[in-house]
Amino acid sequence: MFLTRAIYVSTPTVPMGPKERETVMNQISEAGLRHNPDNGISGLLAHDSDRFVQVLEGERTMLTETLIRIAADPRHTDFQLFSMQEISQRMFEGWAAVLISPGDWPASQPRRVAFECLTSEGLLERLLHIRRYGVVAARAITDAA
Repeated sequence: MFLTRAIYVSTPTVPMGPKERETVMNQISEAGLRHNPDNGISGLLAHDSDRFVQVLEGERTMLTETLIRIAADPRHTDFQLFSMQEISQRMFEGWAAVLISPGDWPASQPRRVAFECLTSEGLLERLLHIRRYGVVAARAITDAA
């Protein structure tokens, strides 16, 4: 088994105004909670009105299948894989679906990010900061999480 981490960004194709955002993000979160635990996938999904940003971790084959399914989702476009690399341990252990919305982002994190100017390490650092200080909407792969 090759434990792997992938980070991607994409652009929503669905309205992400305040009214629609909750519905869309609940649908995405429910799909993550439905698929990720059984597939051993953990991670974090963040969004603003312009982008989805997600880090996922799991066994390489299952992670690849998950990314293929996500990339085909019509709720977003411009899927850009920032990185995919073998890792020795998870940073998001036990987190099946962590959902961070703009209002939940830590005040120390800028609301708008020029993703094309970030390295994958910089993006991972941002996601870890959000994970550490943001508000969690859904979690649980195991009871220990």
